[in-house]
Amino acid sequence: MASIVPRRNKGGEVLSYQVKWKDGGKRSDGWQCERFDDEGSAKVFRDAVDEAGQHWPPGWVKGKGYIDPTAADQLRYRFDRWAVESVENRTASKRYKQQRIRALEMYMFPTFGNCDIRSAEHFSKATIGAVRTAAQAFIAAAGLETVGVLDADWGQGLSFAGVRLSWRC
Repeated sequence: MASIVPRRNKGGEVLSYQVKWKDGGKRSDGWQCERFDDEGSAKVFRDAVDEAGQHWPPGWVKGKGYIDPTAADQLRYRFDRWAVESVENRTASKRYKQQRIRALEMYMFPTFGNCDIRSAEHFSKATIGAVRTAAQAFIAAAGLETVGVLDADWGQGLSFAGVRLSWRC
């Protein structure tokens, strides 16, 4: 059986409530616990642990609560998360990765950050053209020489959806 233990400070005030139980309910099993700010939430969780047979309730993430599996799936397809994960998974130096993520944050995320990567509407010719125009204006304002729109092997640059902006310092 799961139990609720009030956690007190030195003055005796209850700061939080901790639900404790033996995972699996056996004496030899390890202790598990989860902390709550109010007693009502702790009671609901305690009952859920009891219903799950002294295991973590299905769908519960320690320290986070119940996570809607469809919400996690939807966040996985946001452009900002997908792009950062793509850069971090590359076999490149830490500095290279930091530069690419910084470029994404500066140029791509303001327009595409919350877009769904599966959507053709979010990545239309108009939205990609707007980013390309803004990037070219930045290159011109910074006094950089453009090398070419589709030059994939020369200089520094950004590329996305077949559009590559390269420049020479």
